[in-house]
Amino acid sequence: MAADFWAARRAYLSRLAHTDALAVVLQIRDEGYVTYVAHNLAGDPEWGNPLRAPLFAKVFSERQAAERAVSMPLADGRTAENLYVLPVAWKDQLVGALAGLRVDGVFGEDDIASLTRVAELVGLELAEANALWRVQRSREEVESRVKATRDMQNAVRSERDPAALLERATAQLAELFGADGVSIMLSDDSGELSVRSSVGLSEVAKNATKKAGEGISGYVARTGESLLLSGAVKDSRFAGNDPSIGDALVAPLRSGDRTLGVVNVKHRTGARYSQAQLDSLPMVAGDIARAFTPPQPLSSTAAPRTQAPPPPSRPPLAP
Repeated sequence: MAADFWAARRAYLSRLAHTDALAVVLQIRDEGYVTYVAHNLAGDPEWGNPLRAPLFAKVFSERQAAERAVSMPLADGRTAENLYVLPVAWKDQLVGALAGLRVDGVFGEDDIASLTRVAELVGLELAEANALWRVQRSREEVESRVKATRDMQNAVRSERDPAALLERATAQLAELFGADGVSIMLSDDSGELSVRSSVGLSEVAKNATKKAGEGISGYVARTGESLLLSGAVKDSRFAGNDPSIGDALVAPLRSGDRTLGVVNVKHRTGARYSQAQLDSLPMVAGDIARAFTPPQPLSSTAAPRTQAPPPPSRPPLAP
C-alpha cells in the first residue's frame, strides 16, 4: 500500500507541474547527481553526463533554474524532448533539485510557476524525511553505542592480565569511537604520564611523556576534566599545543578518587566527535581504571579488643 501511495503521489505532482515525467535529484558526495524519487522515467537518467550535468551544476552552485533540449526515454514509451531543472530549498537551505520533462513544447511561464509550487512541496517533504532519518539514525547510533560500551565493559572486566587488558581496551576504544589513533597513558609514582598501549601513533608519540599539568594530557590528569578538541589546539591552559591534533576526545582514567592516567582517542577524517561521545568516554575510561586497579584488602585501624577486667568487688556493707 505504501508503494502504491507514493507512486500515485508522484504521478499527482507530475500532473500538478504540467510535466510528463518528474524527478527529485540530490547531489551526493563521491556519487554525483542521484535520483531520489522519480515518476515515469525509464532506466538510469544519467544526470551526470556531459549534456545534463551543467544544468544541475548551475542549480546546485548558483541556485538558478536551467532548461535545455534533450532526448530521454520515458517509462510509458514516449521520449521527452525538453528538460527543466530548478532548485529545491527549505528555509533558505538548498536540499535538492527538481527535474521536469516534457514530450513536446518548451516550458512556459505557467508551467514554470507550477513547477516552482511543486518544488516548494518537495522541499517540505524532503525536510520531513531528513528529520525522520536523523531521528532514526540518532536512535540507532545510541543503541549501537550502548551495546558496544556494554560489550567493552564485559571484556575489560573479564581480563586479568594488565598488559592484555590495556591492549584489549585500546583496540576496543578504537572500534567504539571510530578512531584512527588511541592511546592509554598511565602515571608513575612521580606523576609522569607515559604511553602504555596505543594504536595509530607515531614512534615519537609513543615515547612521549608528560608531567602532571603539562600539555593536554597532563592538564586532564591534573584537573580530571574531559576535553573535546577539534582542529589545531591553541589554548593558554595547555603547554605544548598540538597544531595537528585533529578531532580528539581526552578523558581521565579515574578509579574512585585516584587518577591513574589519561585516555586519548582521535581521528583526522570523517565526522567530528559529539558531546554525547565526550560524555561516554569518561564512563568507559572509568571501567578500564577500575578493572586495572586491584581491589584493596580491607584493613582495620582499631586496636584489637581485649577482655574487660572484672568489676572491683564491692566492700561488705557495715552492720
